[in-house]
Parts: sequence; structure tokens; C-alpha cells
Amino acid sequence: MLNLFGDIKIGDEGQNGLKTGLCIIAKRLDTNSTWPVTNHPDDIYFQRNKFLLRDLTRASTAGLTYFSPEIIDLGQNEIGTFVDGGLSMMNNPALQLYFIATLKGYPFGWKTGADALKIVSIGTGRRNPQRAVSSTLNPNVIEYALLAPEQLLHDAAELVEIMMQYFSDSPTARVINKKFGNLEGEEAGNEASFSYFRYNIDLHPETLDALGFENLTDTEIDSLMRLDQTENRHMLHTIGQQSAITLFEESHFNKAFDVLKTA
Repeated sequence: MLNLFGDIKIGDEGQNGLKTGLCIIAKRLDTNSTWPVTNHPDDIYFQRNKFLLRDLTRASTAGLTYFSPEIIDLGQNEIGTFVDGGLSMMNNPALQLYFIATLKGYPFGWKTGADALKIVSIGTGRRNPQRAVSSTLNPNVIEYALLAPEQLLHDAAELVEIMMQYFSDSPTARVINKKFGNLEGEEAGNEASFSYFRYNIDLHPETLDALGFENLTDTEIDSLMRLDQTENRHMLHTIGQQSAITLFEESHFNKAFDVLKTA
């Protein structure tokens, strides 16, 4: 992290500062609170939250049990213990970023509407685990403890996607289930609050076969979702590249996203 970010702080300006708005989401373990830290100078916590970018980035990627928590000096004789923001309800941070962009408690104040606000969310693969019924009949305390976080995080991710598709015009909307469908035509308030583009892939045999990763077993596919299986990183990188070719369409980004060229 030091080699990548040096001593840049999230609120730094000028040549060595950040060139765009940024929000990093981490989970503070010692207070059980979710921290969306932004670099907007009018944020009420801006002066206090001028943390090192490397520390915040490290905190937001510290998957519990895989990496040690990040200890950050918060000033005023206070320290905090931070871990991956994915351990909160905002593993997919799209909904939190919509709140940050539009709610009065934040300083951005962006206008809403499908033509005014576009949110792009990029996933890292989705896999619904299938277990034998016999393995769930009489789980012991340890097995319950291992199952609970996975169940809660899965439900949180599903709820975020339901809400994002419900409030938006979403050309990439997926079928949530047989009752919800993909929520097309059911925008809350009869008017979309934003455009939503979600790029993700179901890690199922048929999907992977179509991308050229044929005949993978369920065990091999399950291992792709494990953070401790670092040997899969090259395959995951290639799966991401191939998925982008099939999921991304140039029409998803209008001329407002073209880079202005100056002489």
C-alpha cells in the first residue's frame, strides 16, 4: 500500500491529491458501525477524516479471519478497529453511494432522475451454494456460527439489488426470483430515480462453459469464491475479462461519458 499510495491523504488537494470524488466504505468493529468516508470538503467529518489513503484502502479490504483488522488513529485520543466494508449491509455499495449522492445529510446534492444520475456497479461473481438437506438437519453450534454470516451477507446483497432495480431504470436488471422478476416497469413512485448498471456473473457451469471454462466441477467453482484460494486469481482475472465482453454494451454510456480532449 505504501508503494502505491505513499502518504496521500483522502482530503489532499493539488497535484498530489485525488483528482475525483471518492468514497471508501469500511466496517468499524469496535462500534459496530459502517463508515462511508468521502473526500468532499463540505462533509461534516471532512477535517477529522483526513486519513491516509493507504490505511483506508487496507481497512476496506481486510476480510475478517483472512486479514488482521486495520487500526486507525482517529484523533482526539481515539482509535478505531476497521475491517472490510463487505461485512456490512453494503457489500455492494451502490445503494450507500446513492444515499451519499442525494440525501441532505451529505454535501453532494446531486439531482435524481434516469437521465441525471447513473450508477455503475461491478461485481466479483455470484454463487448460490447448494447443500445437501442432510447436512442442514442438525447443525451444531460451530456449524451454525459458520453458516450465519454467509446467510446474512447473501440476503443483504439480494436486498440491495432489489432496491437498486426497484428505484431505477436498469437495462442490465437480472431476474431476482419468480415473484420479483427483474422489476421492470415497477419503479418506486412511477419514476426512476437513477439509471443503474450492474455487471456481474453467475458462477454456474453453464455460464462458465459459455465463456470457455468448460467442465469445471462444483468443487472447483466453489473454490473461485474463496478468498484464501489465491491460486485462482489468474483464472478469475480472465473470467472477468471475458464477462466484460459479453455484459458491456457501448450504448450503456452516452456521450456525457466521453473524455473531453483539449489541445
